[in-house]
Amino acid sequence: MNQKKTMKKIVRLTESDLTRIVKRVIKESNLRPYNDEDRAEDERIGEMIDEFQDSFYDVFDFDYNEAFPEFNKESFRFNDKLNDFIVDMVDEDPEHAVRMLRKEPWFRPYVKYLR
Repeated sequence: MNQKKTMKKIVRLTESDLTRIVKRVIKESNLRPYNDEDRAEDERIGEMIDEFQDSFYDVFDFDYNEAFPEFNKESFRFNDKLNDFIVDMVDEDPEHAVRMLRKEPWFRPYVKYLR
């Protein structure tokens, strides 16, 4: 069996090196302070996601009890992926989103739990 060897490089940084790097990253990313306009936009997006999520779950008839008899790492991973999918599909029709979900590689093992 041919194993690939990986080499790790350890770099030692002084506190001043780290401070300089952080300052440079902040300067280059051109960060601006979080303001009321940003907060309002985040709230608007959150409301859109909540609305879509409600509509999505009206169409998404999934048997969680059969798929996950007990909550564990797999069920939490599933929920994380499903939430990411929902956020990505916010502009879609909920029925179309559920059809698209069936095609997602990570969801295929769970298709049998759709009612």
